[in-house]
Amino acid sequence: MRVLVDWVPQEKVLAHPVMGGFLTHFGWNSTLESIAEEVFVLRWPSIAHQPANSRCVNEQWKIGLNMNGTCHRFFLQKMAKEVMENQMKEFLGSTKEIAKRTHDSTKERCSSYHNLENLVKDIGVMKVN
Repeated sequence: MRVLVDWVPQEKVLAHPVMGGFLTHFGWNSTLESIAEEVFVLRWPSIAHQPANSRCVNEQWKIGLNMNGTCHRFFLQKMAKEVMENQMKEFLGSTKEIAKRTHDSTKERCSSYHNLENLVKDIGVMKVN
């Protein structure tokens, strides 16, 4: 059955237990949401920051594959099948590790928590003209 809707809460979709992978243009929000939910990604970046995000995920974090500008259904099917049959264990290990690091960095006295505190302080001392 296929369902076409105008909008869905992406975080809830990614958090669903049957979610095996995610095809995304790879904007920063999609990047963070897929990491937070430990979901493998097939990336199809096209503009602005998306190619840079994609390179980080592929080359540094190893939690997804880049579609290299091709989004033909047969190519997509081949990539998904290759991952599911031969690479999923490797990607899931990497994804869990990056998700753990991400969650850990948001704890009190850790880097993201500290950076957010500094941002709030900086905004508090700014004068509005």
